[in-house]
Parts: sequence; C-alpha cells; structure tokens
Amino acid sequence: MSQEISPGTRSGDADIIYSGGSIVAVADEKSAAPEAVAVKDGRIVFVGNLTQAQAKWQGPDTRMHDLLPDQALLPGFIDAHGHITGTGLQATIANLLAAPDGNVTDIASLQDKLRAFAESEVGERSDWIIGFGYDDSMLTEGRHPTRDDLDAVSTEKPVLAIHQSFHLGAVNSLGLERLKYTATTPDPKGGVIRRRLERATESEPVYGEPNGVLEETAFNPAADLAVAGMDPIDSGQFLAMGLLTAARFGFTTVQEGGASLEVLDLLRQVADAHPDGLPTDVVVYVKADQAMKAPDTVQASREYTKGLRTAGVKLLLDGSPQGRTAWLTEPYLTAPDGQNENYRGYATLPDKDVLAQVRAGFARVSGVSRTAFTINTASFSPEAVQPAEQFLPGLITPRERASGGG
Repeated sequence: MSQEISPGTRSGDADIIYSGGSIVAVADEKSAAPEAVAVKDGRIVFVGNLTQAQAKWQGPDTRMHDLLPDQALLPGFIDAHGHITGTGLQATIANLLAAPDGNVTDIASLQDKLRAFAESEVGERSDWIIGFGYDDSMLTEGRHPTRDDLDAVSTEKPVLAIHQSFHLGAVNSLGLERLKYTATTPDPKGGVIRRRLERATESEPVYGEPNGVLEETAFNPAADLAVAGMDPIDSGQFLAMGLLTAARFGFTTVQEGGASLEVLDLLRQVADAHPDGLPTDVVVYVKADQAMKAPDTVQASREYTKGLRTAGVKLLLDGSPQGRTAWLTEPYLTAPDGQNENYRGYATLPDKDVLAQVRAGFARVSGVSRTAFTINTASFSPEAVQPAEQFLPGLITPRERASGGG
C-alpha cells in the first residue's frame, strides 16, 4: 500500500521519513503494512513503500528515522472523553496518583505530596494547597483523607485533595470554613457532605459535623474556589500544558468536556491569536445550563476553525463508579461510608432540569441543525440514562424515576 497524502505538495523535500519497526496505518487488513511515512511541515505527505518514499520525498535535508524492531508508529489518538485544561491543571498541582503514574501509597505519602506542592513556587503563589489523583481504594488505609488528615498538612491555607474521578474530594477545616459547610448545612441536591455524625434535634436541623469528604455538587464549589485561587501566571498555562501533555502521548484530537462559556471564549481567543490556530484539534462541549442562557455563544459546528470547534453541550446526569456515586440499577457491593446496603448512588440533575436543558439545546443553538448538534450525556449508569433516553426522540415528559432513585 502506497498513498500520497498531499499530492499538491512538492516531492523531494520531506522533513523526515520514518521506516522500520511496525507502522500501523489502520487500513484494509489485506493490504501490506506500509514501510515508510514521510512528513513535511508537520503533516504526513506519504505512506507506503520505502523505496518510493525515498525516490519521491527524500531531499538533501531530509532526516531518515529508523524505528527499532520493537518500536511502532501509530496514527494519532482521538480523545473521546477528556478535559484538556484539566490535564494542564493536573500537570501543575500535586500528583496524588498511585503507581504507575505516581507513588502515593497511603495517607502519609499523600500529605507529603501536598506539603511539597505548598513549598513549590506554584504552591506559594496559590491561595489553596491542591493535589489531584488519589484513589481511596489504592491507599493502605482504604479510605478517603479527612479534614483531620489535611489539617496536618496546613491550618493556615485551605487544602483540597481531589479524587482520581474528579467527582469527589476532601478539604481541611479551613477549606470547609471557606465553603461555609457546617453541621447545620444540608446536603446540596445532587451531592453529599460526608459527616462525622448524622443526627437531628427538635430545635434546629443538625446534619452532622462535616468530615471533609465532599461528593459531586458538594465538591464542585471546592474545586472552583481552589482553581480560582491559583495565580494567573500558572492557571494561564493550563491549556498549553494540557496540549503538550496530550501530544506527548500521541493525541491529535482532544476534548474539553463540560466547558464553561468563559473557557470557550478563552479557547477561541488563543486559537485566533495564532496564525495556524491550535497545534492539536480541540472539540468542546459546553455546560448545558450555561448554554441555555447564551445559546448564540455556543456556535456548534461540524467544522474546525483554527483547530477548534464546539460540538454541542454536556449534561452531567450522575456520578462516578470509582467514587461510588454513579446511579445504578442494583445496590453497590460495598456501600460508601454513611450509606446502607441498599445504596445505589444518585442523580446529580433532576428530571425537570434534564428535560429543560435538552429541549433548549435542540430548540436553539445558533441556528445549527440537529444533525450537527450533539447532546453529550455524561452518565456512567443505566439508571441515569433511562430517563434521558426518553427526551431524545420526541422530547416528551419523562416517566417517574424508579423508587429509591436520587
């Protein structure tokens, strides 16, 4: 198989020709595997026979790169679900991941990582001490860090340890104070403030003193405050860091899922500021509740403009199976702390809000036809998807959720 990708390009001037190893073209299985790939100005111009590649594309300045026998050259990956600015955030704050992507093994090593971030240049500039990636199931203690664990990191700055799912997290006592979460604060709809003790009195509701662990809509304000508290010098690099990290792992199309209108505007500004646009294609899904308020701003399209396009909107219907907040049809094998044996997770968005957002999305998105507009339902469970499925064919009123749902 030989294919000239850019026929109009002058031959004999490829910047680099790759050969050897294993070159995977994701083509017809009956076709012979290509022997060479020629690249010019960052674009593939030829895939096929090595002799042809050299005859047509090797010039005096062309670099020949011989892959080792155990190396492979693959097509670029397309990110089907991601958050490119979140990737940049992750690369900037404390790494709380377990092996093989990190070395946090227990609460003590998690605390050490957060302390090290606090002492770094980025940490000193930040209002909050922030880390991402811990997995309670991978910690020796088999639990989430609590406010007491994070108070041991700092009592002078708010601390946020973000769960690997980014649907949960834990804050210290000062973080709870910033959020104004107390024993008399009820759980928000679609979220849980985990407690040291749950009880009630006749005089006033007392839900229990928060233990620092926050789920879903109770967690989101903590993440918003912590990221907003970072110095613009650092937060302004999230996109560049995210794109660089994605490129290192071979991604040529990435996603910014659940973007705010502010982030969408910043992405457009960055793309417009560069003559060639973004170095990697970015697909954006805007938060549905924000898109409802400013539908003309979304401008959904199938076409990229300088490497950027808005594909549609995103609804978050339930939580994370990792964090055991996803809404299931059957109870979890092991319920999280504070829940009984019948716990099945919960919805993060009421049916009426889902229906309103879906209807608004289809009714008006800057004049784009329905075929060019995508409703991205970020749900991990059939229980959450079942009500949403009813909205899509005729946008009819959803049936009542099964008893016991969120």
